[in-house]
Amino acid sequence: MTRWCYALLLLLQLLIQASFADPSYYPRPELRGNEKAIYALVQRVLGRKNDPFRLRIFKSEKEAELVCGRIQQHPSQCFQLKDIMVPNSSSTNSPTTHMIQISATSVSELGAGVGWYLRHVCNMTIGWPRGGGSSIKQFDTGAWPQIGPKRLIQRRQVPWSYFMNVCTHSYSFVWYDQKDWEQFIDWLSLTGINMVLALTGQEEIQYRVFSKLGLRDEEIRTWFNGPAFLTWSRGQNEYGSNIAGPLPRSFMKQQFALQKDFILPRLRALGIVGQLPGFQGNVPIQLKHMFHDVNITRQGGTGWMDSLDPLFDRISDMYMKTLIGEFGTDHWYQLDGYFNGGTAPWRRRSLESENGSNVSHNEAWFQRGKKAYESLIRTDPKAIWSFQGFSFVSWSSEREASALKGFIDSVPLGKFVIMDMAWPGPGEWQKWNNASFFGAPFVWTSLHNFGGTDGMKGDLNRLNRVPHQILAPISTVFGVGGTPEGIDHNCAYYEFLFDSVFREAPVSDLNQHMARRSNKRYDLGENLVKMKEAHTIRLLLEEAWSLLTNSVYSTDFMNI
Repeated sequence: MTRWCYALLLLLQLLIQASFADPSYYPRPELRGNEKAIYALVQRVLGRKNDPFRLRIFKSEKEAELVCGRIQQHPSQCFQLKDIMVPNSSSTNSPTTHMIQISATSVSELGAGVGWYLRHVCNMTIGWPRGGGSSIKQFDTGAWPQIGPKRLIQRRQVPWSYFMNVCTHSYSFVWYDQKDWEQFIDWLSLTGINMVLALTGQEEIQYRVFSKLGLRDEEIRTWFNGPAFLTWSRGQNEYGSNIAGPLPRSFMKQQFALQKDFILPRLRALGIVGQLPGFQGNVPIQLKHMFHDVNITRQGGTGWMDSLDPLFDRISDMYMKTLIGEFGTDHWYQLDGYFNGGTAPWRRRSLESENGSNVSHNEAWFQRGKKAYESLIRTDPKAIWSFQGFSFVSWSSEREASALKGFIDSVPLGKFVIMDMAWPGPGEWQKWNNASFFGAPFVWTSLHNFGGTDGMKGDLNRLNRVPHQILAPISTVFGVGGTPEGIDHNCAYYEFLFDSVFREAPVSDLNQHMARRSNKRYDLGENLVKMKEAHTIRLLLEEAWSLLTNSVYSTDFMNI
């Protein structure tokens, strides 16, 4: 009888976990866009008006399904490449000329299709100037490499390709001007990335809100850190420390204009969702005294609000209306504040009071998560709460599981999304007996550097393995991405990571794969054919990448 009961309980657990994997409630990409944005991108990248492409977005979901098929009960997102012959109006020698037709489910897959063709068919490498640049070739009209007799179809294995970390905006983007952003966003599109953090310019929003509440100019500007250290306030509880501050008004206005007038419009045109920063409950400590608010906890030079406090509702509404009024919205908001730093007294008490015997949700966390979510949907009813999982990478106890589950249960299914910032290893989703974040959809991401440190490093074997392993029946994964703290380096690593989203299986020979990339990078393909030493050079390239993949490219963290 005991065995039967155990078997029944095990079956019930498997059924519950299987229900977690039901993707019907997962947020899916909605920015279809149009072909014009990709035609303009091609001109920027190739530097020519007579590009080789005919681009089209599928006219209906039915057409997309016929080409792409289905993955996880939904029509897949894909692109299709095929050769076509079109009338030749520029030559009298031939009535037709060869072109590449790229068809796709949305403007994002269209950009990914162009990038795939350039990298894998034309043997180019695509990057951005601060991240290593590109190796671009030019071909005569009609002479671009052909796909072959069979059309090429590449499907996303998961709906989302995600990039960036809160720290990236300080360690890499802080001095980016519009040209830098343009080249970087072009790379995002050609790599198939369709969701990023869009944190630029948020200090201007905060400045306006706190000014309306009665704070003086210098009180607000000294609450922020200086430009290169903004991440220490945005994500690490260092508001009010005035590190390299006060923040200049000119910098706030310049970043605000860059975000509003260029970054967000360009991202949206290319089908890339920008996650905006939500109100996290951080406020200048002066508000505690101005409003005689005992619920604001002092931590260093900043104040932390309790989301059950009515003042939290007032400030969050002001913030959200200002944010969306200026930036518009894609309905995604990055909001981490309630875990960071162990500041709030309710947080400490709630973790101490749980006995940890069962993973039921912590009521204190549930109530505060509910209020935080309500602070989003009062202004944007379609809001999705995105949470960076680095906040709980060290968590392992049932008490901590109960706290996390409190946040997850407080939000409707599919509206609380976790960025699983694995460093290293297969991911946090496997904690608590493969709980897969208790049913919350998540994006598995690789976090392989801290502090924006440069260097040839990153575990390629892990990248080749884990994105395919996490597509397990009990997993609620619906995206793959990268969350490095700095990005202006290591383009080979990122290219391999994001190509995995469109690969159905791991690369069989990693050394040869990376050696072939070197051929592309240094344009050795055709040149090697003409050289007597071609065979020797190929062997040396493979040997070099064998050494690299088994040393610096076999680990994510090292002191080099």
